[in-house]
Amino acid sequence: LWFAFNDVPYLGVVRVGNQKEPIGMEHLCSSRFLDFMERSYLQDAFYGPFNNGFTPGLSLLQVNEATTVTGSLGIYKNVENVFAYDTGNGEYALTGRLTCVPLSSEDDARLLHLGCAASFRGYDQDTSVTTGNIRIRSRASLRNGPGPLNPHLADTNFTGRLFADNQALIAPEIALVYGPWLWQSEYVAGFINNTQFTPNGGVTSDVGQVFVQGQYVEVLYFLTGEHRHYERYEGRFGRVKRHSNAVWTRCGIQSW
Repeated sequence: LWFAFNDVPYLGVVRVGNQKEPIGMEHLCSSRFLDFMERSYLQDAFYGPFNNGFTPGLSLLQVNEATTVTGSLGIYKNVENVFAYDTGNGEYALTGRLTCVPLSSEDDARLLHLGCAASFRGYDQDTSVTTGNIRIRSRASLRNGPGPLNPHLADTNFTGRLFADNQALIAPEIALVYGPWLWQSEYVAGFINNTQFTPNGGVTSDVGQVFVQGQYVEVLYFLTGEHRHYERYEGRFGRVKRHSNAVWTRCGIQSW
């Protein structure tokens, strides 16, 4: 739940409440309008590992008059549960995103989207190093199966536990719409700072800065000629508007 105040002088749109932080184009797209049933592994590893991608906070959103450039910035409580609640010092995140549309047609059927986001995230310093206070993991079939049965494809807890002061994320993104074709890619670089590693059954050691990264590339083609609908005020994709309905007949699938 969040509240939005539109057209606030000098601030633009102000959002207060449990919301998505402005990082990751796929992450910001509604789950109703995804290209696939599942988001990429970046979602589980970086954007929503334990909170479904929502954190409580305050964000500002601005867009230029031509709706070709958007900018957003916010401060959030870096919670690790789905109830938007946590206690502890230093668990705050500062996240911002900038996007632009340098090339587009009149109906956005041909469009180039460029963007980059960054986030600086603090962690609870009261957590014991034997349990860790940061975990990078990625699971399969998040929307299509019970959580305990989902295999972990990658997990920093495989061999031990990580305890860190903070983490910095940098996330560039690009998307190209060319009629029924869509090419989209995102990359995330994570820098985990002042890290201590406790191996299973071992002794804690200082490992300094730990670097993690992830990326996806996807290509999409609409057989029926539609194109991805771009929401300029948010810098993301929304609902696809179909050209016609489809119906099953004895002669196969026909449109009307």
